[in-house]
Amino acid sequence: MSLSLVNIDGNPLSSRDVDASGNNFIYVIGSITETGTYTAQASGGDILDFTTLGSLLEGKIVAFDIKSASGGTDRFLPVSNALASAWSLKITDAGGTELANAAAYPSDTLVWSLVLRKFTY
Repeated sequence: MSLSLVNIDGNPLSSRDVDASGNNFIYVIGSITETGTYTAQASGGDILDFTTLGSLLEGKIVAFDIKSASGGTDRFLPVSNALASAWSLKITDAGGTELANAAAYPSDTLVWSLVLRKFTY
């Protein structure tokens, strides 16, 4: 029951995974490491903790997308929350049925992209 946001290589995020060259936006890419089994929350999905992104969270999340890099047919739906530590990732099959509680994670390689709006002072 653990989902970790890491870089594309599976290592902790670093400055090389961030593009802040634009005037108003920050772009971050990475992958998701899954351990244990899927634990469905009442709001849908397993907990996805954004606090691991550290100071990047000073920006406002504009877009967050998750895709299968291995061509799987499952769908990965981020569920937003006001708390950075309480987002969740809902996993469904191609027909929209959520993965059963305590089921094994799909064997997909998951990649994510995040767009944040810079705060300007």
